[in-house]
Amino acid sequence: MNLFRLVRRVVDGSTKLFYYLSMAGVLFIAIAVFYNVIMRYLFRNPTYWSTEVTSVMLVILTFLGAGEILKQDHHIKFSLILDRLSPKGRRVFEIINSILGVLFCVILVWQGGRATEMVYTNNMRMPSLLGTPLSIPYFFITLGALTLALQFFFRIVDEFSVLGRR
Repeated sequence: MNLFRLVRRVVDGSTKLFYYLSMAGVLFIAIAVFYNVIMRYLFRNPTYWSTEVTSVMLVILTFLGAGEILKQDHHIKFSLILDRLSPKGRRVFEIINSILGVLFCVILVWQGGRATEMVYTNNMRMPSLLGTPLSIPYFFITLGALTLALQFFFRIVDEFSVLGRR
């Protein structure tokens, strides 16, 4: 097995794990919101943590699941444009789109990493009762952008290999 295939298997496995963690996060958010509603309206004793925890979880699961969504080709597409292209034109369009996706994600990883380091070093926290460290959601934004960038890169490789066979 060559190095590229090994790296791809590791990234694909990690991306799938992050996707399943995101699905579990959605379930956790639903349970936490339900619990808070019950506590607030039946017992007149709302939780102080629910809003903050579910907000942070929403950010985390959005970015962690993005790579697998791209890999499964379940992201939003502008089919109005794609339907008018030839099969080769679609592949070229996907390559251009994926290159732009990689560039965006690389910038997000770079700037997200810098921001994560800054909020971690300065011990910055959310202004709330829990005081959640801002480095937690920032880290997961950066990690999600990294997996998304790698999946965009794999898509470019796949599209070029299909174009090269024709």
